[in-house]
Amino acid sequence: MKIPSKWDYEVDVAVLGFGGAGVTVATSLVEKGAKVLVLEKESFGGGDANTLAFAPLIFTVSDEAKALEYLRWCTAGRTEDEVLLANMEALQEVPDYIRKMKLPLREEPFKIFPYGEYVNAPGYGGLGQMMMFHNVPGGPAFFNAQAALAKEMGVEVMYSTPATRLIQDPDTNAVIGVYAKRNNREDIAVKAKKATIIATGGFAFNKEMLKQYISPAPTLWMGAKACTGDGIIMAQAVGAQLWHMDGKCGPMYWGIEVDNQLVYATWEVFIPDAAFYKQGSFIWVNKYGKRFDSEASKTIEENDFHRMRLREKYFAFDPKGTAEMKNIPAFQIFDEKARTAGGALVRILNPATPPWSEGGVEEIKKGWILKGDTIEELAKKCKFNAIDGVTRAGNIPSDVLRETVDRWNANCQAGEDPDFGRDAGLLPIDTPPYYAMGPMFPTFTSTFGGPKHDGKQRVLDAYNDPIPRLYAIGDCGSLNAYMYGFWGGTHMLTSALIAAKHAVNEQPWS
Repeated sequence: MKIPSKWDYEVDVAVLGFGGAGVTVATSLVEKGAKVLVLEKESFGGGDANTLAFAPLIFTVSDEAKALEYLRWCTAGRTEDEVLLANMEALQEVPDYIRKMKLPLREEPFKIFPYGEYVNAPGYGGLGQMMMFHNVPGGPAFFNAQAALAKEMGVEVMYSTPATRLIQDPDTNAVIGVYAKRNNREDIAVKAKKATIIATGGFAFNKEMLKQYISPAPTLWMGAKACTGDGIIMAQAVGAQLWHMDGKCGPMYWGIEVDNQLVYATWEVFIPDAAFYKQGSFIWVNKYGKRFDSEASKTIEENDFHRMRLREKYFAFDPKGTAEMKNIPAFQIFDEKARTAGGALVRILNPATPPWSEGGVEEIKKGWILKGDTIEELAKKCKFNAIDGVTRAGNIPSDVLRETVDRWNANCQAGEDPDFGRDAGLLPIDTPPYYAMGPMFPTFTSTFGGPKHDGKQRVLDAYNDPIPRLYAIGDCGSLNAYMYGFWGGTHMLTSALIAAKHAVNEQPWS
């Protein structure tokens, strides 16, 4: 690529993206004396679902050897030890970073539960306790505190200015700057004398990349629509190697999409607390009208927190019978007593998801909730479109749904669920009218794949050599793979702190 004859801006470090990782690295760099410019695609900051939907969860290393063994198992050996060790070490810096935001902290963190979802995995317990620091807000409030600190420290952010291409020295292959479109119109060239750091998130809203890397089945996402894989594509253009492109963050949810907007996301009810779930007269059925799992449980310990055990069920395929996926799409079936139990019908876990009305009154009017005076009438309304490689078009068979509901009601009468062992909310679906939410599809928070990096967050080429002056952080090429193990909200912080430490020490190019 031709080097610009004139640079519009000159800084030490250019940061691409102002989400949780971008704001952390920018603040850390400025604190270390670097001149920084952040280029943000949107007219606002906030980033991906790991920033906006979840609180900062911090854990400690109680046994380094065991912790490394556990993370190796969680990532299925797809992440080098130097990367895992670097992030384990960076955990020690996270509390100090949070304190700089003037958020109140306990001297002894509040322990939620022993860290690690997979209690029988090798090395379990090496990461000590999972903790959430007392009075540290999660989601948007935490990002707002980050952004306030960045503003106080003088971090310059250009909003509505997406980076478009990295500028690479043809002789050294070093990334020396970036092209962007200021106000989405004017082409500008930013000279980055020390480094360029990609913090653009994943590719959850790039439909072509999803089809190639994630699954032929539609998957819905809780993250920011700005996450269209821009940083990944730019990194590829300068020779970056990719990794973990099949990685997905978050528990298994069921979601509903209307007009390209995620309007509903639910997961297994670990501890039924909302009135709807306490009422209990609901089940999940697949497109054939059959239950396929326990929808609720009293205790979190009885279930895999990340729903890994269900991924096989959700994406199960029937090669000998229908040649379709068995359980995609799915529908949630419930009755009038559940609808009127009080409160909202759904747990909104994502700030990007609009709130629902009490009892779903408005959603029924919009057609987001289907309604039938009988189970048979409801089944006919539970329609779904054809999806290549997944399903033919159709609707739930009336007779099968009737049979499923009758069996559920009989099990409730007997006080047990011999089919799937559900132990909470065993109440019959017997009060008309009847309702359905769907079609529902597997829903995640964000993707993990992107440019591969080393223990310093330097992007690597196809030969595992660092591309000079180029770094990637956060969900853009996360260390996480398979069952991950290093929670996204935490990795967002540790990867940024690592990159800042090394990028600031790069020698300026001339």
